[in-house]
Order: sequence, then structure tokens, then C-alpha cells
Amino acid sequence: MTDEAIPALTFGEEVKARRTALTPTVGQAQLADMADISRNTVSNLERGTHEISNRVKRRIHDALTRLESGDPMESESELIERVIRQRVARDIEVLTEAYPESLFPEDADTPEGRAVAAMRHAYRTAARIARGEDQ
Repeated sequence: MTDEAIPALTFGEEVKARRTALTPTVGQAQLADMADISRNTVSNLERGTHEISNRVKRRIHDALTRLESGDPMESESELIERVIRQRVARDIEVLTEAYPESLFPEDADTPEGRAVAAMRHAYRTAARIARGEDQ
């Protein structure tokens, strides 16, 4: 047995080893999505043809750690989409309040009453769609 040092893995080699060791194996595209980077960045990194910033290294490391722990949290883009959906839903719900039932009762058998009922229904439906409830 010799005392030769075992060469350390490059960051790209470590990423590939950690990614492929997961069960089921995680593809480059899934890792890229979780780290909020492109699949090409992961591919180039694993091949050793691309240097990346420490910020991107941290994102990749955090994504792999979440996957290894079995707790794959949403990516940054998924979080942004969820927050935007919530804001749009809230804004639409505010529009429903522009047609208060006290001023425009839905049960009124008039064209105005039916129109207000239709508007409230449309706004409520739009809010559910914005929240992702009616997909």
C-alpha cells in the first residue's frame, strides 16, 4: 500500500456523483430546475468545461442536499410563480368586492342582478384559476 494521495473530485465530478447516486437517479434537467439554472450549465459543469460562480455552486449544493434529504423544496422559479398567483388571486378577489351583494343582490330577477351575479361568479372563478385550484 502506498501513501499516494487520492485526487480530490472536482466540483463537477462531485455533482455528477451525488446526482447519480440518488435513487431514483435525478437527471440533469431536474437538478437544473431545482437549482434554478439551465441544464446546459449542469452538463458543462459535470464535463469540466465550464466554470461557475460560487452563487451557482451554492444553488446546486442546496438542491442536491434537499434531494438527498428527501425534502425537495420548490425551486426559486416555482416560488415566484406561486407568489404571483397568490397576488393575482387577491387582486381579483378585491374586484368581487366592487359588486357588493347588499347593493346588487344576486337573486334580483333583473338584468342588472343577473349581470352582477355573473360578474361575481367570473371574478371568483378567475381567482380560483389564479391560485391553481381549477387546473
